[in-house]
Amino acid sequence: MAGINLFIPGFRENDANLTQIGYLLLDEALGEYDVETRLGPIKMFWPEACADGERYPLARLPALFDQLVSQLEGRTEKPS
Repeated sequence: MAGINLFIPGFRENDANLTQIGYLLLDEALGEYDVETRLGPIKMFWPEACADGERYPLARLPALFDQLVSQLEGRTEKPS
């Protein structure tokens, strides 16, 4: 399973509305099934927050996630 850091403008801890929006964005980008079964920890931050790792725009997430899942499952073909 892969975890994700999601950076949301205006996000504050305990902001239920923006947290829900974050999950909806992930469901739309990856599909609800993959979010529920293949995605590990989901952390949400404001864009200026310091967090380890690379940052990518949400539009690139589906292809990057498919590539990671393929690698983790031992497949070498490129996702379509």
